[in-house]
Amino acid sequence: MRIKIVLIVISLACLIARPVFAQEAQPLASKLIELIDKKMDDFHAAAAQGDKRRYLNHFSQDSVFMGTDDWERWPYEVFAKYVNKHFKGGKGWSYTPVTRYTNLNSQKTFAWVDEIVESEKWGRFRGTAVLENSQQGWKLKHYSLTKLVPDESWVEVSGITKNAFKARTVDAGVEPATTE
Repeated sequence: MRIKIVLIVISLACLIARPVFAQEAQPLASKLIELIDKKMDDFHAAAAQGDKRRYLNHFSQDSVFMGTDDWERWPYEVFAKYVNKHFKGGKGWSYTPVTRYTNLNSQKTFAWVDEIVESEKWGRFRGTAVLENSQQGWKLKHYSLTKLVPDESWVEVSGITKNAFKARTVDAGVEPATTE
């Protein structure tokens, strides 16, 4: 009889504790998302200030940055050289977040971010990111910047881009010699 009572008490305790643990997990996820959002804000601020050390510190050593052209797939080492070249004198590029959505996997070891960012010079873009919670903190594993084209402009823009790709003298995915 005692064993039955103990099992009933344990079962009830588990039923009561389950919602409590779920409630505690939600604030943890919210706090992590808040932390990741601050990291992403600092990522953009470092770029705007041309702070190459701080900017590159947001990336893992095995990360990839995807630029807006078809050949712009930058593994960390290559991207770091590009950043060093373009962040001279404290000048970088400025993309201001307009909206952002952040999601975590169930283990809270990876985050997926999609954001709309705006450049005063170039307009709106979509940034997508994958971050990993590593021993060094949250690090970008992948960031992709995509030009946004309003649907009502797509026919005109697609004609322009098709013609530009046809005019290229290099294969798709190969950096044109004119970028050096």
